[in-house]
Formats: sequence, structure tokens, C-alpha cells
Amino acid sequence: MRASVEPLYEMTPVNSEMNRGVYETTNWFEDTHYFVRTHNDAVSVRRSKAQAENGAQLVFVKRYFGGMVRGHSNGFNIDRAPGSVYIFDQASQVECLQFPTTVEGFFIGKSHLGFDPDRHPPLIGIHQSHPLGGVIFGLFDRIFGGLADNDTYQKEDFAQLIACLRVAIGTDDQRADIRRTARQALMRRIQAYIEHNIGSLDLSVTDILRTFGVSRASLYRMFEESGGVREYISNRRLYRAILDLTNRPVLRGDIAKTAETWGFSSDANFSRAVRRQLGVAPGSLVNTKLAASQKYPQVGTNIINFVAAQ
Repeated sequence: MRASVEPLYEMTPVNSEMNRGVYETTNWFEDTHYFVRTHNDAVSVRRSKAQAENGAQLVFVKRYFGGMVRGHSNGFNIDRAPGSVYIFDQASQVECLQFPTTVEGFFIGKSHLGFDPDRHPPLIGIHQSHPLGGVIFGLFDRIFGGLADNDTYQKEDFAQLIACLRVAIGTDDQRADIRRTARQALMRRIQAYIEHNIGSLDLSVTDILRTFGVSRASLYRMFEESGGVREYISNRRLYRAILDLTNRPVLRGDIAKTAETWGFSSDANFSRAVRRQLGVAPGSLVNTKLAASQKYPQVGTNIINFVAAQ
């Protein structure tokens, strides 16, 4: 598995009661575009600096059907879930936990999409409620429906999709209400602050209120979908802790040490939190035999060939 995807990232199978015993991928090369649809069990994903250099020219435009991703990249929250189309800079170093998901998307050169790493964040989400969201999702349906049925798609559909994506990432801020845009910008700053300080046990709601000068009510509204900022911080620490444990086989004392490192009051509380998310004990997250033997398709090699053709 590691050898097959090593050019772009490292993937380690993670045990979960949600697993379906599957990792499947279908690839299509059409013109200069590389499309992919995958079905996978839970995995932890990491991309090193060297691996990120391999994808430096590309972004991955994708959407999810079920499942979710929790992760970080260079101080940015890169959580993903169904309901949005995501544009992800492949030059970014990442570390994330991906739950069982079905994903479909395509790799494309940054210049074709007008993606500017100096101006755009490493991950852009375009929700279905966006003014162009319905059109973008409809075009995704048509393109991947054609690929699944006939191994091809209408070129006009793809041209329209790229045009819509270019507008969405280039003028979204100008379309938005000024107060809403400012609130979103402040939330992104607070999320970046949390990611930067997530390993500090001094990180707290009081610390954030003092640092950013916002009211407690305003802070709660920003993170209401996450259950409030305390719940948001707790979940970020949980996923970091899980990622730590999926980095290697768990040894005696690792669970207690990891729980303490990430601010859990006891390894018992940490174990309960892991079981709530994945249905297994922390010590069972990584099946070493599976991690050593499971073979993933040659996605990484195909992408490198695609990069070379750009």
C-alpha cells in the first residue's frame, strides 16, 4: 500500500466499526484531465514536504458521499464533509483522519483553474447553498454519470464546471455581505490560532476571548455547528491524538501518554472518546498485519504521470 501511493501521500488503514472491508478506485484519463472515484475504509493520511512537491502544480477538486475528514495543513483546518465541493492544493503538507467515504473528483493544473497559492487558502469549500453550488453539483453529476456509464463526458459540461469554479473562488468574497465576510475571516483566524496552539493545555475559551476581543456569544455563534468552541477544541485534540496513535504500533504506556499530551483528564476518558468516534479501543486502531499487507491501487504513480504531462 505505502509503495503504491508513496509519491503523493502515505495512507495507513485504521480500524473502525464503520469499516466495510473495501478500498476501490476507478480512474479515467480524458484529454489532459485525470478523474478518480474511490470507496475506502477509515485511513490516516499524511503528506510530507517531499511528497507535496510532487503535486505542486495541481489541485484536487472533489466531493464526498458520506463519511468525513478531520485534519490540518500548515496551520489550517482542512475538515471535509458531504455538502460541499472542495478545491485542495496538492502542494500542501497534510495530516488527517479519513472516515469510510466515497469520493469523486479530478486533478487539474492550478493555472487552468486560476488557483493562486499566494491568494487562496490550501482548502476551499464551495457549499451547495453557494449561488453557484447547485450548478456545480449538477455538472459533477453529469460528468461522473457519463464516465461511469460510457467512460467519457461532455466537454461542454466540463468547460462550464471549470468556469463556475473559477467564478466561485475568484469573486466569492465580492458577492458576500460585508459583515458576513468579515465574520468568516475572523473565524478563519481563530481556527488558525487554535491549530497553532492545539498542543498547549493553556488553550481555552478565555484565552481566545482575550486574544481576539470577541464576545462569548459571538464566539459561540461562529462555532455553533460544532457544538461551541470548547467542543471544537476537544474534537481537534481527539483527532490529533488518534493520528498520533496511527503513526506506529501502539506500545505499553502509549495510550496514557497520548491522552495526557492532548489534554484528556485520563486515559479512560480518552478511550471512551475514541470508542464513540470509531467503535474500537485506542490500542486496536491500527491492525499491523493489515497495514503491512493491504494494497492500494496505483493512484500515486498515475498522478505523477499526469503531473509530468502538464
